[in-house]
Amino acid sequence: MSRSGRGFQRAAEFYEKALQLDPTCAFAAQGLAIITAEDALGTMGGAFTRTPGPDESMKRLQNSREALDIFAKVRESINDGSVYFNIGHCHYARDEFDRAIESVRSLNLLPWVI
Repeated sequence: MSRSGRGFQRAAEFYEKALQLDPTCAFAAQGLAIITAEDALGTMGGAFTRTPGPDESMKRLQNSREALDIFAKVRESINDGSVYFNIGHCHYARDEFDRAIESVRSLNLLPWVI
């Protein structure tokens, strides 16, 4: 596992610990969902074991579905563009391109503080 992969693994452990201490911590949930989504896309620098072949595709779908479920809950607590962007990222990982575009376009509907 690469150095960055160990960093992602460690970050996931800290997010999980934070959620054990406060299950309502939306920021920790979002961080964990981001790591799960990145693992689904295979961009984690070897942080999590990759299974070759058809199992990898199934794992990618499961991870992106899990991340989407978490982001949906986070969206209820944090009305922030990053949540919608990350939801779009997960839809992209699932090859749901229309839904990914819809999520990213919804960023234009959010109020922005300047």
